[in-house]
Amino acid sequence: MNFIFQTTHSSYKHIAGKTFPQNHLEDISLSKNEEFGFQLLILAKDKFLLQKDERLDIAWCGLIDKIRVEIVARHQGEDISKYFFVHLMDFVQDDNGDWILDILTNKISILSERKEQGIYIGGKLPKDFPYSDADLQIHIYHSQGYDDENLIFEQQIALQIHDYVLEDISESNFYMDLWQHPCNWARAYDLSYYSDEDFALIEKYFAALSQIGQRVCDLIISDFSWAGQRCYKVLQNHNNLFETNIISVYRDKDGEFFCDFSAFNRYIALAEKYRMADEINLFGILGNWDARDFGNPLVDYKDPIRISYKDLSDGKYKYMSRKEEIRAYLNLVFSHLQDSGLWEKTLIMSDEPSNLQIFEEALALFEEAANGKNIRLKCAIHDQNFFESYSQHIQSLSLNTCELVHNIDKIIALRAQIEAKGGKLTWYSCCFPSDMNIFLKSPLIESRLVGWFTSYLNLHGFLRWAYGIWPKNVFESASYKPEKWAAGDMFFVYPGKDGAPLPSLRLKNLIFGIQDYILLGDFEEMHGRENLEQKLAALLGKKSDMEFIPEREIKLQHQLDWEGYEQFKQEIFSTMKNPRLQKISDAIVNMDEENIIPLIEDALANNISATDIYTKGLSDGMLAVTKLFDDRKYFVSEVIVCADTLNKGVKYLHQKAPIHSGKGPKVILGVVEGDLHEIGKNVVKIMFEASGFDVIDMGLNVKAKDIVQKAIEENADIIGLSTMMTTTMTNMQETIMLLQKENKKAKVIIGGGCISQKYANEIGADGYSANAVEAVRLVKTLLEGQYEF
Repeated sequence: MNFIFQTTHSSYKHIAGKTFPQNHLEDISLSKNEEFGFQLLILAKDKFLLQKDERLDIAWCGLIDKIRVEIVARHQGEDISKYFFVHLMDFVQDDNGDWILDILTNKISILSERKEQGIYIGGKLPKDFPYSDADLQIHIYHSQGYDDENLIFEQQIALQIHDYVLEDISESNFYMDLWQHPCNWARAYDLSYYSDEDFALIEKYFAALSQIGQRVCDLIISDFSWAGQRCYKVLQNHNNLFETNIISVYRDKDGEFFCDFSAFNRYIALAEKYRMADEINLFGILGNWDARDFGNPLVDYKDPIRISYKDLSDGKYKYMSRKEEIRAYLNLVFSHLQDSGLWEKTLIMSDEPSNLQIFEEALALFEEAANGKNIRLKCAIHDQNFFESYSQHIQSLSLNTCELVHNIDKIIALRAQIEAKGGKLTWYSCCFPSDMNIFLKSPLIESRLVGWFTSYLNLHGFLRWAYGIWPKNVFESASYKPEKWAAGDMFFVYPGKDGAPLPSLRLKNLIFGIQDYILLGDFEEMHGRENLEQKLAALLGKKSDMEFIPEREIKLQHQLDWEGYEQFKQEIFSTMKNPRLQKISDAIVNMDEENIIPLIEDALANNISATDIYTKGLSDGMLAVTKLFDDRKYFVSEVIVCADTLNKGVKYLHQKAPIHSGKGPKVILGVVEGDLHEIGKNVVKIMFEASGFDVIDMGLNVKAKDIVQKAIEENADIIGLSTMMTTTMTNMQETIMLLQKENKKAKVIIGGGCISQKYANEIGADGYSANAVEAVRLVKTLLEGQYEF
């Protein structure tokens, strides 16, 4: 049986029946703590069983061809496979009838009746991963009937691991706001709303949301908000999109309302457990839809707020019919939030409001119900007229992509305005526009570019109306109301049989985009906003060229090829270092003795290795000081204080996290006879000690014969000589001549303000260094192969 195998990157979208990409993926470049993934596509001439795991499975149709995938990851023979995982991928059907690889299943085997399938291979290396490279080996075995397996495909993917620790998404400043639909989740698993079983399900979805940095907890406090998105009008592959009130409402025999907040409190507590309750949004009491077709139980209030309650006087369920009843109910809810200490982070959410009269009427009602408490509103907006007329009353704002482009030249001012109110400015895509969306039909790279555009347009984060709501037969067809919502618009995840959501390839790309956002932020911190925007404009298009096309489309110039974005990532890796290390370097340059130890403590606490702190924090800082001195921007007095700061940091780091268990190469240092300048020599000593060398400091004004004698006694590997005076330069040559006479093979390096490479060549020195950091690098090169550094 013939098979074709093709590895490709994570942003490649495969449609069944289409040709595979041309080139195999050969290597992957990533940072520590960065999740990554790629695809392995399989094409056969007949149906086959695809499987993973360590045992053989069988298809319902019997002894057909079987393909089994196995991965092994190693660094120089050490097995590191525990950091990697495999998902068998499956297809889902879109509006056009195309079958698209999107589902990352938990299955151990899949029968591929379409004669093609996909495998998703991913991983995440820990923050303290000690190696800079690894090999990921893919093995594909084939068997038929009861024959032994044969290895029919193998490929090795080289992993280059950069010395950079990516910040956790949950700790980053990316503000993720994906709406929750708990009643829809419960119905997908046939569970009673807010039962113990349902909360066990909700917890699995919260755990998944927390992994992508969810910040907002959604509380639906009315019945059938937005009229269930008019789902009652959709008959084919239908879905029940109605949400019910999380609060149980009652009316006692005296006509007073009271509430059971048990589920409400439990939901918030669970959100807090998963760190997704920085903000609490109240849904269903502002800007509800479809009062005409779906009705409004209120006789004296235009906004169709639907609140059911149980009347204890007759045991019947009823709906509130008057505004005063809604006011009493809202007063109970608002007071409960105030008493629970949650009111200050609670916002009332309105989805795409467009009616000013209804909005103003609602605001007046809320202010009455709040009894003087400050009301905070949040809106997701696609109506420019409403936005311009009422923006001053909105604390937090999310702009649809169309409005974002329409207001592209106002974003900076708008963000400042929103921040002044303590709010967040985000953006969202939904059923429109066509560009920059997460539909199944969209270019898959656009899911990843959510993070890139958020960075480029200087926004706090991203909002999405649907994290996971599904049509009735989502695994057969994702199409639902295609004239309104393109397939995939309603979900990033699929309902897994074990209760946990199944990720999609689109979700993985969104995660990768958020990681890119974090990386871009670190690049901006080091290289400036202007530099970042220039780079992003080349990939995403100039902001001035972005075009709004009324009413619901835009025109962008963003690149769709994965390679361009990956290339910029590699450029970032090559030109930057961890911001915590940069702060340590800056402390050396700024003579910040007070903060050097706290900065080192912070770096250690965030899993930055002692080696990196020595070489990329302290050493690079002193190198910058040396350059400032060479450029006559720093004087000797300033270099002395910088060296003191360096010495303080080195001594502390030696105590907390020594990087060498034994002695390294032995180095003799001395200022030659006749010279009393030792600042440079002292800095060199610190840098050698920090790098693990065994340093013997002979001080200043040292005679050549004493230096050579010490080198003989100690069996030194290196002799380092310095001078700042032309009149004592010849003493360096005398030392080298004495050393040669004794037939000792210690390497001699020289340095100082009056020394050059030319002079080093003239007197037969083994090397010259202009500063302390370069001296360490020079010696490591001279001793390469003799010691491990």
